[in-house]
Amino acid sequence: MKEWVASNYPGRESPSANGNFGAEKHMSGGLAVAEVLGRFGQQGVTSAFYWTAPPEGSAAFHGFLAFRNYDGKGAHFLDWSVPATGADNLSLFASRDDSGERFTRCS
Repeated sequence: MKEWVASNYPGRESPSANGNFGAEKHMSGGLAVAEVLGRFGQQGVTSAFYWTAPPEGSAAFHGFLAFRNYDGKGAHFLDWSVPATGADNLSLFASRDDSGERFTRCS
């Protein structure tokens, strides 16, 4: 998709994506939300949309909180995704602020 945008619309940002995979109240749905948000960051997706809002307190809701308010006090994933590696079968996502001095991770 990035190659298609670059060749057809030079200078445009990466496309946005929609991320609602169902099972919002089940742990698998929450994990899907968290996984896709991390992958969107890795791939440079500049915006993501969720069709409606996940029910408050649901697993999908908490998947969003892992990136947008993980400590309940506003702590969030930062502006730039950075490469991160871990053990096989482990998703690990990291980010940094504009200055490159603050980092955060989600696994």
